[in-house]
Amino acid sequence: MKEANYLQVEPSLLAGVLLTENEPLDVRARSSQGALGLMQVMTFHAGEYDCESDDLLQVESNICHGARVFGYYLKRTGNVRRALLRYNGCVNGTNTPNCKRYPSKVLRNARQVRQELLQYPPYSLAVDTASF
Repeated sequence: MKEANYLQVEPSLLAGVLLTENEPLDVRARSSQGALGLMQVMTFHAGEYDCESDDLLQVESNICHGARVFGYYLKRTGNVRRALLRYNGCVNGTNTPNCKRYPSKVLRNARQVRQELLQYPPYSLAVDTASF
């Protein structure tokens, strides 16, 4: 939510990226290309953005860096699909097999997140601290 607000994008879009990059939610995940964590951020991005930590294995830092990388591409391209392709390293289509499908997969995951959240009435998402 914090990063989505900062970028002024739907939180479900960032959740879609996260779920596409790391469906099992393995905070210690490392890709064959060297990307780390939930958002699969490349190590050369560490410290490039105004995030509280440079540690890409820390959840908040990884999400911050991943969101800021996406935000940079979104600002640069002005287009969500093109920004997602760049996030995935699919500029020339050579880094990832079938990478042209990446934006559709992210947007499908984002749509699913929105639909699942809408199944819960607003009051059920609040924590009842009196019961603790």
